[in-house]
Amino acid sequence: MVNDGDRFLIRFHKDVSFLQKAVLLNMFDKIPAKASVVIDGSKGVFVDDDITDLIEDYMKRANVNEIAVELKKSSLSLTPLFRE
Repeated sequence: MVNDGDRFLIRFHKDVSFLQKAVLLNMFDKIPAKASVVIDGSKGVFVDDDITDLIEDYMKRANVNEIAVELKKSSLSLTPLFRE
C-alpha cells in the first residue's frame, strides 16, 4: 500500500491467497475516514474468495467512514470482483 495524503493505493500482483488476509486487514485499518482508496486488482489473475469477501465487507463499512473505494479491474482476471 502506498499513499499520498488522503489517497491510498493497494495493488495486487498476480495471485492473492487467503494467506494475505491479515496483511490486507492491517492495510484497511490504516486508512483514515474521508480518504479515498483504489484497490488495483488488474494484475491479480486469481484472488481467493476469502480476500474478495474481505474487500466487499470493507467496501460496505467504508461508506460509514466516508471512504471512497474504487476497484481497478481487468479482462484477464479470473475473479468476478475484478473482471471487466
